Amino acid sequence: GGSLMGLFTMAQAVSRMGVIGVTMLAALSGFGAVHFPYTCLSFFARNVGEGELRAMQRRLLQATETVVSRKKKRALLLVELEEGAL
Repeated sequence: GGSLMGLFTMAQAVSRMGVIGVTMLAALSGFGAVHFPYTCLSFFARNVGEGELRAMQRRLLQATETVVSRKKKRALLLVELEEGAL
């Protein structure tokens, strides 16, 4: 009877160590997945000049205006399509 009880507690201990090990592995893996790119991306970072920044802002504004005009055009075409269907 005593040896069976000893085995049961040994199995529990091994099981808990497995859970603790997997949990620690997951935590360290998550830390590494965030920390490594954060430290390495600074190597690829570069300074951006005012002119380049303004050019990118201008491109963004143009893209936004294009999207808005296409949405307006689509809405008008849908209205015309609905009127034609009636």
